[in-house]
Amino acid sequence: MPVIRVGKLISDTLHKQIKDARDVIGTTVQVTRDITQNSLRSVRGKRAEAQQVAQDAVEGAIRAGSDAGSDLGSIAKGAVMGTIEGIGEVTEVTSSILKYTVRSAIKGTSEVGGDVAVVARKAVEGAIEAGKQAGLKAEDAASAAASGAVEAAGEFGEAVVSSVAKSLSGTISGVRMVFQIPSKKQTILVIMGNRKDADVMEQQLRKEGYQVYTISSGKELDRLTQKAEVIISAALIDIADFDQDIWDECNKLKKMEIPFLILSPKRSPVVQQESVKSGASGVLTKPIGAKELTEHIRGLLGN
Repeated sequence: MPVIRVGKLISDTLHKQIKDARDVIGTTVQVTRDITQNSLRSVRGKRAEAQQVAQDAVEGAIRAGSDAGSDLGSIAKGAVMGTIEGIGEVTEVTSSILKYTVRSAIKGTSEVGGDVAVVARKAVEGAIEAGKQAGLKAEDAASAAASGAVEAAGEFGEAVVSSVAKSLSGTISGVRMVFQIPSKKQTILVIMGNRKDADVMEQQLRKEGYQVYTISSGKELDRLTQKAEVIISAALIDIADFDQDIWDECNKLKKMEIPFLILSPKRSPVVQQESVKSGASGVLTKPIGAKELTEHIRGLLGN
C-alpha cells in the first residue's frame, strides 16, 4: 500500500464508522492501528517510512473527525495511540515518532479550525500512554510528546504556544515536561549565591539578548520550575557560595534535561568529577570573560 494513501484510507474508513460509534477513541485506535500496521508491512524501509505514515494517519483521522462532527480531542487521542501502536507492531517506536504524531494532530486540527490547545492535551495524553506501552520511559515519552505539541503550536505565534503550554501543565501527574517554547529570547537560569555577582551576570546576559532568571536556593529552583510559563533553555551554576547540597540542585536540572555549566572559583579534580556525575556539560573556572562565557552559552544552546 503506497504511503501516500494512508491518510485518505483512514479518513474514509473512520468517517463511515465514528458517526455511530459509542466509543470514538476505541474506534479510532483500532482503525489507525490496523491501517498503519498494514501500510508499514507493505514497504521495505519500515523505520524510515514510519514518520510519514504517522503524519498521514493522524491528519487523516482529524479530517474524518471534523467531517463527522466528532470531538476532535477524542479523535486526536485515539489516532495518536492507534498510530503508535500500529508502528510498534512492525518496527521500533522512538521518541521522534511520538513527537511527530502529536505535531501532526495539531497541524491537522489547525487546518480544520479546531481547538489546538484541547487537541494538544489529548494528543499528548495518548502519545504518553502508547509510548509507555511501547517500552519508552514515562519521562522520555512526556518530553517528546510535549515538545511536539509546543513546536507545532509555535507556528501560530506565542499566544497559542502559551495556551498549549498551560493546557499541558496539568496533564501528566508526577512527570515534569521539558520542552523549549519557540521564542525570540531564550531563557538562562543563573544559580548564584553572591547577589552582586548575580546582578552583573544578569546584566551581561541580557545584553546578549537572553531572558534571565537569577536564584540563590533550591527552594527557589523548585518554585520556578513549577511555573508552566517558565521554560528554561540552559543554566549557569556558580558553586562558590554553596555547600555540597548544590549537587542535588544540579541533579534536578539533569532529570529535567536542562543543559547547564558549572562555574568554579578554582580548578579541582573533585569539582570536575562531581560536575560530570551531576550532568553538567562543562566546568568554567572564574574569572571568565564576557566573550568566552557567551561562546560557551551558545555552544550549550546549540546556536
